Amino acid sequence: MWMGHDASWWALVLAIIALVLMVPANLAANFLTPVLKNWWAARSQAAIKKRIETLEKELSRLEHEHPLISEVADIGLQGIAMIGYLVSIALIFILYIVGTLPLRFHEPPSVSAALLSLTALILMVYTVLVILFIFVRIEAFHRDRSPGRRNVLRASIEKLKTKLH
Repeated sequence: MWMGHDASWWALVLAIIALVLMVPANLAANFLTPVLKNWWAARSQAAIKKRIETLEKELSRLEHEHPLISEVADIGLQGIAMIGYLVSIALIFILYIVGTLPLRFHEPPSVSAALLSLTALILMVYTVLVILFIFVRIEAFHRDRSPGRRNVLRASIEKLKTKLH
């Protein structure tokens, strides 16, 4: 059954699952955060006015500081991010295999096998850091220029304004 797999195999499986679930979790957070903030603000008229003011300032800042991108560019940036995540997962998986195979076939592990494993581990960490750096910047660029985000802000402002009356 599953008893033949060691801890490193399970670590790899859990890491891949975590990376794959990172995308839907990010999407869910982006959609739920404004809803929860608006719900929290709707507790009183003063809170609603303050939330509207905050959203209007954010919308104004986006419109003045960041040019709007087209819908095609918006979808393109989302596609680039998805492809990047998939390539990153594949690269980390390959580095994991390269790093662990020499240790599995050498009893006890040789110095060269240990060095290869250490090099693969360092490359895995480096890959994760580069991915974080690049995709955080792409996401920030996309978020500030996305027509979808501005539409969500406008819709939230209008929805909150209807609660004032």
